[in-house]
Amino acid sequence: MLLDLLRKTYQNIRMRYPFIEREKEEYSDICPFIIFGSLNKSITQENRITIIKEYRKTFNVNAKIPTGFD
Repeated sequence: MLLDLLRKTYQNIRMRYPFIEREKEEYSDICPFIIFGSLNKSITQENRITIIKEYRKTFNVNAKIPTGFD
């Protein structure tokens, strides 16, 4: 179910789904650290914010969107 929500999130923002092993198979299981780590892999600040905004909708979170990631 979590992976389904993540897949939908990336489809909604039209970004490449990052949870794929060796560019071939989608992960069958995932932990929160992998999700967090995906925001640190060669990604722009703008794209981080876009992803987090969509996570906020997907997971119904009311927290503020971060403006910095350092």
